[in-house]
This record gives sequence, structure tokens and C-alpha cells, in this order.
Amino acid sequence: MPVLDLPTLDDPRLDPYRSLRGNNQTRDQGLFIAEGPAVVRRLFDSAFTTRSVLVADKKYASLAPHLPNDVDVFRLPHALAQQLVGYSFHAGVLACGERRTRRAVAELEGPGAGERALILVGTQITDPENVGAMTRIAAGFGADAVVFGPHSADPFSRRALRVGIGAALFVPVVESDDLERDLAELRERGCTLVAVVAEANAEPLAQTCRELAHTPRIALVFGHETEGLAPRFQALCARRTTIPMAAAADSLNVAVATGIVVHAMRERGAGSGLEPEQPGA
Repeated sequence: MPVLDLPTLDDPRLDPYRSLRGNNQTRDQGLFIAEGPAVVRRLFDSAFTTRSVLVADKKYASLAPHLPNDVDVFRLPHALAQQLVGYSFHAGVLACGERRTRRAVAELEGPGAGERALILVGTQITDPENVGAMTRIAAGFGADAVVFGPHSADPFSRRALRVGIGAALFVPVVESDDLERDLAELRERGCTLVAVVAEANAEPLAQTCRELAHTPRIALVFGHETEGLAPRFQALCARRTTIPMAAAADSLNVAVATGIVVHAMRERGAGSGLEPEQPGA
């Protein structure tokens, strides 16, 4: 493991880590940043290539046993590392990974003939924290893939990966540039599309779960955080379902709604039918 103690910030190899707050410049360079010990270690365990690691000196001893032998590790004094990244660097470690070729819906292993599958679809999820939470929920409940439509936040942004605890490194993620086309393709491949809406005239979630208990391939379609699911996407879906709530509430955060709906589908036997390996998440 080459450990490089850098006394200044002039080294161009540090460029991916500069001024990370409020920007996502690495996306255009085919890179992404993993932040914090848990996400960085998940990057090491994934099929993604780690280009380098940045670690503050006071965090190095605890991280050293987990660092790969074939990756450059840049060790900086904590104050200097904090100056580089542009915010309070409590996590003490970052890693730079290489993005892989964007996956298409047609490349997903499921759904296919005779297979069970549960796909989560976010039509326009603009908050990186919601994107990260949805990928984490997908991993936690055994969903087969997550599809994000155009104008959604980057699922490999630092914030999304942090909130998702690196789930996007393991769950197949599709960044669609034409979601209507991709939803139509999922439908043609045998997926029952279910629109998740906050509308009183939609069928209650419990009813949807009962009636789809033996449906092998399901795609759950969620809308924008504020505007909900656009009519053009609802028109592509076979069913519209809603989470009944008390009169004082009109909607839930999209990530919270995703967790409720996916769990309900699992409990009712719809979708992938996987059993959790261990309690909790």
C-alpha cells in the first residue's frame, strides 16, 4: 500500500477531492467520491475500481488495516485535509472511485421469463438524500434494481452514497435518459407497473398487495418529491396505489413512502420474495 505523506495541497492527484461542498465535478470526469469509513470500505469490497484514498493523519491508524495494497493513499494533516475538501472533515477519509458504463434497462438480469423481480423507479427524485435512501431501501429489502429518470440527483454523488451507505455500489442502478421508453420496455418484459400516488381515488396499498401477491414481476413507480407522479407516467401503469393516512397528513417523504410500499409488497409475497439475511438495517 503506497502511503504518500503530502505536506502541501499542490499535488494534482488531489484534484478530485478539492472543494467538494456544493459541487459534483467528478461526475464529468467519470469519477465519484465515497465519504466516511463505512462507505469507503464498501467501495473496496465492490466491483468498482478505487483510484485513490485521502485520509487525515489522525484517522490513519484505525483505517490502515482495511486499506487496499494496490491503491495510492494520500495522508494529510487533518487541518490541511479540511482545507482541501472545503468543509469540516469529521469523517476523516474519502476515496475516489471510477464510474462504470451507464447501465440500461435492457441490461438488467431481471425481469425475464420465469423470473421474479422487484424494480424501484424514481421518475424525478431531485434530492440526493432521497436518492441515497431509495437505493439503501432497495438493498435492504432485496429489490433487483433501481431506475432513476432524467433530472434525478446523481446516485453516485457524495451525499447520495453517504446516505445510502454505498448501496448503489451493489444494487443495479439505471440512470434513464428516456423514462417513458424504459417503463414501456419493463412492461413489455412482463413487469406490472404500479404507480405510487398520494391520491384518495387510488386503491389502498393493502389491496394492491393482496391482488398482486402472485404477480412475479413488479415495478413500483414513484414521483417527484413535491409534484408527485406525473399523469404521463401514471398512464403507463396498470395500477395506482396509495398509502392511507390520517386526515391531518396529505403525503409522506418519497423515501419513507418507498420503504413502506416495498416492505408491504415483501410481506404480502409480491415482488422478489427474498427473505432478509438479518434483522435491522
